[in-house]
Amino acid sequence: MTIIKTEHLILRPLADSDADTIAREVGNFNVSRNLARVPYPYSLAEALDFLDWVKSYDQRSLVCGIEMKSAPSELIGVISYEFSAFENVAELGYWFAEKHWGKGYGAQAASAMVHHAFVNNIHARLVAAYHNDNPASASILLNLGFKPISYEKHYSKAQGIDVSSTKLSLTRNQWLARKTSRA
Repeated sequence: MTIIKTEHLILRPLADSDADTIAREVGNFNVSRNLARVPYPYSLAEALDFLDWVKSYDQRSLVCGIEMKSAPSELIGVISYEFSAFENVAELGYWFAEKHWGKGYGAQAASAMVHHAFVNNIHARLVAAYHNDNPASASILLNLGFKPISYEKHYSKAQGIDVSSTKLSLTRNQWLARKTSRA
């Protein structure tokens, strides 16, 4: 059981008891519109299906619920890296409840997950993507050292349209070099 702690956050395994919070928070269109694979509206049944799906993840993947250290019983988001054997890469993704936006928690959680992916699971490369109208997510990824590799359109289930997005990549070697240069 993986638990990761940052200055303000606890990243911990998801539980079936998180379903109501996930359904409520992802059911907020302002959250779901920035996620590629979730519909809007988002139901409790879909949250339960998601939690069942998480249980079958490849061991080279990690999915965590995010809580505040100051309020450890309140789920404020979900973050993951999902390994794809087909592409031999893990994809970083996350969402936060809207009331927790703009507080630096995304950067803190993403940094911890990138560290875990490269140190504990020894992934060679991570990819991520953001919708081009989501500058907060762009900032998180770019500040971690992710570099754009393509600009594309992909279908947003929540919005029901193709949206412009940027795909990014970060290699373990790039990340290690950044860590060394900042030390």
